Amino acid sequence: MPGAARLDGHYSQPCFQLGKIYWDKKDYKIAAGWLARVAPSTPHYLEAQFFLGLCRYNTGDFAEAEKSFQIVVASMPLNEVFNDLGAAQSRLKEPDASDSFRKAIDGDSADPDYHFNLGYALWRAGNFTAAIESLRAAVARNPNDAEATTLLGRALRQQAPRPGDPKSESRERLKLNYDEAAYRQLQAELGK
Repeated sequence: MPGAARLDGHYSQPCFQLGKIYWDKKDYKIAAGWLARVAPSTPHYLEAQFFLGLCRYNTGDFAEAEKSFQIVVASMPLNEVFNDLGAAQSRLKEPDASDSFRKAIDGDSADPDYHFNLGYALWRAGNFTAAIESLRAAVARNPNDAEATTLLGRALRQQAPRPGDPKSESRERLKLNYDEAAYRQLQAELGK
C-alpha cells in the first residue's frame, strides 16, 4: 500500500489506510502526515480530518487540531467531534470550549464524559456554580468516576485550579470513535 501512495500522492485511499494504521500504532506524527494527504473530494475526507485532529491533539498542536475538528463539524455535526473540538479549544483556553461541550451534550446527554468536560472547562474558568451542575451530572451518569467526584468536591469548595498541578491540568476526555454512517442514516430517516 505505501507503494501506491508514493506512486500517486493524490490517491487518497492508501493515504487514509496508512494514516489509520499509524493511528492504531499511536505513531501520531506519521499518521498525521498520511491523513493530511486525503483529498477533500473523497468519501473518507471527514473521517481523515477527525483522526488528523486527534493526531494533532496528541502531539500538542491544539490549534491545528481545532481546525481539523471544525472542518468536520461544519459538514458532520457529530457529538464526538463537538466534544473533541471543545477539548482542543479548552487546551487553547478559548471560551468557545464550553459551547462545543454543550453541543455534544445536546446531542447525547447520557454521555458522562461530555458533562465532565463541560464541568472541567467551567471549573477552570472559575464558574463554580455551573461547574457543579455539570460535574454532578457526570457523577450521576457514572458514580464510579473518581476524577469527576474529586473535581466536584473542589468546585463545591470553590477551589480554583493550581497551575502546574497534574490533577488540575489537561484533564479533558477525548472520544476516539467516528460514526458518520449512523448520522447519515438518521438524516435519511428524518428526510433531510
